[in-house]
Amino acid sequence: MTSTVVRAERPNIPEKIQVGLLAKVLAFDRGFVKRTEGTAQVAIVYRPHDTDSEYSAQQIKLALDQTPTLGGVQHQDTLLAYPGASELAALCERNRTSVVLLSTGFGGEAGVIADALTSQSLVTASTSPADVTRGIMVGFELVSGRPLIEIQLERARAQGIDFNADFLRLVKVIQ
Repeated sequence: MTSTVVRAERPNIPEKIQVGLLAKVLAFDRGFVKRTEGTAQVAIVYRPHDTDSEYSAQQIKLALDQTPTLGGVQHQDTLLAYPGASELAALCERNRTSVVLLSTGFGGEAGVIADALTSQSLVTASTSPADVTRGIMVGFELVSGRPLIEIQLERARAQGIDFNADFLRLVKVIQ
């Protein structure tokens, strides 16, 4: 039996900055506070056996530990070794997950994950901006030295996420 290890790329924007931006993005989700029922359950998903992905997940967790609220609510964060798309969807439903954050290294699997979570009203985000074109809802890209928020609007609408229209004028909307 052989095993394949995918080498993850480092995010082009540090995880700490991405978490700060995500906290602001969630404030523009009109239903976020109600869906969380006071505490946002956050799943930080990484690829097991991929040291870059695990490191990125740890950096996300550290940044979340230093961020008291997301979208105006407290949060409880869980590091989660990727169990497969359908298993992740079941865990998210069982744990009433509000946000799924993918660390680096998911590549094409990000689209499979996004599809598996479509029936749930939660926000997906990734440290890899290419994952937004694969169906992940929120990503961050560095453009001319400045962070740019990308939103996969079609996916957001399919999952019942309603972003403020003024906010959508400030971000790059991916259809």
